[in-house]
Amino acid sequence: MLGEAEEVRDSTNPDYRYTNVDNDVMSTPIEGFNNTKMIPGNTNSDTQNKNLKTLKIVFLGNKGSGITSIIKKFVTNKFIPEDKDVNNEIYNKEYQYENTGYNLELNDPCSIETMSKYPKRYFIDAYGAVIVYDITNRESYDSLEKWIKEVNENAAVDIIYYVLGNKADMTAERKVTKKEAEDFLKKQKVSIKYYEVSAKNGNNISLAFDTLIQDIVEKQNEEQNNPDKVERGETGRNTKHLISDEEQQQEQGQGKDKTEKKKKKCC
Repeated sequence: MLGEAEEVRDSTNPDYRYTNVDNDVMSTPIEGFNNTKMIPGNTNSDTQNKNLKTLKIVFLGNKGSGITSIIKKFVTNKFIPEDKDVNNEIYNKEYQYENTGYNLELNDPCSIETMSKYPKRYFIDAYGAVIVYDITNRESYDSLEKWIKEVNENAAVDIIYYVLGNKADMTAERKVTKKEAEDFLKKQKVSIKYYEVSAKNGNNISLAFDTLIQDIVEKQNEEQNNPDKVERGETGRNTKHLISDEEQQQEQGQGKDKTEKKKKKCC
């Protein structure tokens, strides 16, 4: 069971939908899921099963919000504090849902999460976007609006939004109430699911990922059953923003120009 969930609609904005999930429920497996194999590491790993359908999930949030710890808790079931020196990592986990195998590609921004804007390529082919903030850090919460806008401007129009309030075990240090976060998310124009989680004790970690994957798969099935209603991008996704060939050529050209200028100076 997912716990009690209530779908709320704003009568003044028919396009708005917000799902309020009972975040006090401890993480429990959802029926139909079977987490059979965990593969931490890079996507280039030889152990990755290339026959599985890949579900790319991107993470956003201020540095120190606990993104890496959340991913590692889900992948290894161990609490591993964030390493300040860690580079951008992609973690893979084999996953089964309704007798279908998937390769979860969990993109940890790590070294780029301090940037004001993420590279557009970061969002290409992503099915889910997970925005993380620290409930004991007001600044990380205040950045939610920026990260939501970042996803909206760069990702596929059908991407699934999730917001996780991490460090829920640190109640004495809490700076952001659950109600405040819920009220803020209700004002957004996109559908967002929200959980308070703890990478340390595991509260709601599995539950959040299980529901996210379920939402992604159901969205895919819906699009496959209604192909005429889906506008496809170059990647086969329902895509709004992609790096165009022209943009790629411009970037490559700029790099080439810089190299040529250096050569001219040398000569």
